Amino acid sequence: MLERVSLNQTRLRTPGLSLDPNGVALGARALVLLPTLDRLTAFLALYTAEGSLAELSGLAIELHETRLKTREVVVGFAASNTGCVDRAASVARLAGGMTFTGTQRVFVQYRDAASPLGYDLGELPRADGTLHLVHSNFEQTYDVVRKLDLAGLLMKLDLLASSTADDGRERWIVCEAGLGPALIHYLARSEVQADVGVVEWPPASALETQPLRRHLFRVRALPARMLPLLTRTPGIRVHALAAPGCAVEIGYRHPIQLRACPVFSAEGLVLLGGRGAPALRIERLPAMGPVAAFARVTLRDGEPLFAARAEVAHSLELSVRLEPSVAAPTRLHATLVQDLALLRQIAYELAPRTLGEAQVAFTDAGAFVRLDRGIESLPIGEFFEQIHPSLYVSAGHALRPEVDGARVLAALDVGDCLVFLHHDGRRLAVARDAFVPLADALLGAQSWTGLGSESIARALEQPLPTLRLDPLDLRPMRDVSEEPDDA
Repeated sequence: MLERVSLNQTRLRTPGLSLDPNGVALGARALVLLPTLDRLTAFLALYTAEGSLAELSGLAIELHETRLKTREVVVGFAASNTGCVDRAASVARLAGGMTFTGTQRVFVQYRDAASPLGYDLGELPRADGTLHLVHSNFEQTYDVVRKLDLAGLLMKLDLLASSTADDGRERWIVCEAGLGPALIHYLARSEVQADVGVVEWPPASALETQPLRRHLFRVRALPARMLPLLTRTPGIRVHALAAPGCAVEIGYRHPIQLRACPVFSAEGLVLLGGRGAPALRIERLPAMGPVAAFARVTLRDGEPLFAARAEVAHSLELSVRLEPSVAAPTRLHATLVQDLALLRQIAYELAPRTLGEAQVAFTDAGAFVRLDRGIESLPIGEFFEQIHPSLYVSAGHALRPEVDGARVLAALDVGDCLVFLHHDGRRLAVARDAFVPLADALLGAQSWTGLGSESIARALEQPLPTLRLDPLDLRPMRDVSEEPDDA
């Protein structure tokens, strides 16, 4: 089907194909056919390594489908001159693609070393599809599936790890709303020239009603000493400006030269994150102001602008409560046992060290058993955790407000006692001297049962009986009577 264009040829059969001033067959557009999206990424990366996509006017990327339901990627652009198409064809060969030229639906193979002036059709094909490509090795008809957005493709590509040097480019920092005020004051105290704004996105799901807010910082010169803290803090991402309207997270690089892809709006900003983080797109930059505006304001005499006048202090009285805590207790130090029979039964199984170190005090509420190294070996009762040498709270609970245990004991004024705060609201105080070793308490009231003994001296003095055997005669049973003796 294809014929080589000869020198001084004046007529071409391919619709929309004409000869340029150098005699090369060239249509209004050029196409690069790539088999997969991976090859498309390679083509864009190779082309932008030394050139810009701005050279390819009218650039369009489409996904096409053959009659066999296979899909391929077609990159189309205006064929303004052979120099531009030659460069694209060279990169396409390296990326595993093929280059075609034409105007409407029929495109023929672009020139190569076998035909420096290009190719023409020997006869017109029957093209009933959206696109018909004719190559020296095949002829195929394609239908458009959808167009591919180049900006969306660039935002979905995974970033590559890279060491980012301090190149003086401005940094863009995005952080969660809870970290924003702290970072503002940190930059203000450090006298870093930065601007801050608040960005809003729609709710992440239909179940949420509040918009998603984050703080956005623009730092013109970020000190190197701050980078380790900012890059390692969860919820904070630091980006370096890679192209107008696009920034890449520190420590990563995009596989495609973003400066050669003029697809991002300068009025907005796209933040590309590493480690699989989704890209953040800001359609329009928010109102931003210097972080110095958030610094502490003082009057000329050195007094704060809204300084409060100190008066006689008033006490804020509130009740200390025990609330359930999600944190697991580090060690259980005491237990309240009400079933003394069960305690006696388990005492037979306790180790000697536990019996010797554990202390017990018997009260109306039950037996308090405590052990400084942990009471886990005594698995009965209601457990307590020690938060002060003299203060215990129910396991799985914490003081609210979280005041120091010594201050709680001072407020209770219980003297030399151990205080047990129960989760039901009871406050139990046990005198320290009421505790005795568990081993002493178990053996203190024992009644020993003695066993009687008899003397065996008289039995030992009795002579041993002598056994004499007489010979048997004809009547050996003559001395045996028929009736037994009553004795």
